[in-house]
Amino acid sequence: FAARFTMFTVAPETRQLMCAMVQSGEVDALVPERVWQEIARGLMEQQPSRMLDVLREVGALTRIMPEMKSMLANDVRMKQVIDRAAHLGFSLAVRWASMLSASEPILAAQLCDRLRVPSEIRDLTSLVLREHTIIEKALSLSPEVIVQLFERCDAFRRPSRLTQLIQATRCLIDEKSNFSQQAFLEQAYSKAQAIPIGEIARATTLLFPNQPQQIGLAISAARVNAIKTS
Repeated sequence: FAARFTMFTVAPETRQLMCAMVQSGEVDALVPERVWQEIARGLMEQQPSRMLDVLREVGALTRIMPEMKSMLANDVRMKQVIDRAAHLGFSLAVRWASMLSASEPILAAQLCDRLRVPSEIRDLTSLVLREHTIIEKALSLSPEVIVQLFERCDAFRRPSRLTQLIQATRCLIDEKSNFSQQAFLEQAYSKAQAIPIGEIARATTLLFPNQPQQIGLAISAARVNAIKTS
C-alpha cells in the first residue's frame, strides 16, 4: 500500500505491531516464495522506495533480505534508482536488477537463490551487475568491445536481454541525462545484426574446411566492420 498510494501512512498501532512481529521472529518464519511475491508486487507499484522505507523502519528489511545490509549505506541512491525504473514503466526484472545494481555480485546471487527469484530475473541481475559500467561508457567503446559486449549478453539470439540491460543501466544514470548511450548501442546493434551470417559461414567453410571455430571469428569480424563503417 505504501508503494501504491504515495499519501499512505502506516498507523502508529500497526507500526508497533509490525515491530513486535519482527522482534518476536515471526518475520523470520515467512517462506521465501511469499516474501518474493510481496516484494515483487511492491516493486511494480508507483513508488517502490516507500515499501523499502516501511520495511526498514520496522526492522524487517534486513531480516527478510539480509544481503541488502551492504546497500543501505547508499540507501538514497538505491531508492532513486528503483523509483526511476517505476517511473519509466520498466518490467519487474529490470526493476529488481537495477535495485541490486550496487550490491556485491555474490550477495545478489545469494539473495536471488534464497528468495527463489525466477531464473530470467536472476540472470538479468547478474548481467546488469557485470555489464552496467560498460553500458555507461558506451560512447567511448571501440567497435571490437561493443561486439564483445553484444556476444557476452547473447544479444544476437536474445535481443530482449540487451534491451533490458540498457533499461536497467538507464535507471542508474542521472534522470537529467539524455542517455545517448541507448541510441548509440541500438544503432550499433542494428548494423551488427544485419550482416549476412549464412553467406559468411559458407565462405569461411570453403576457406577453412574442418575449422568450424573460424566461422565464429569471421562473423565477429564482420560485425565489427559493420559498426566501423556505419
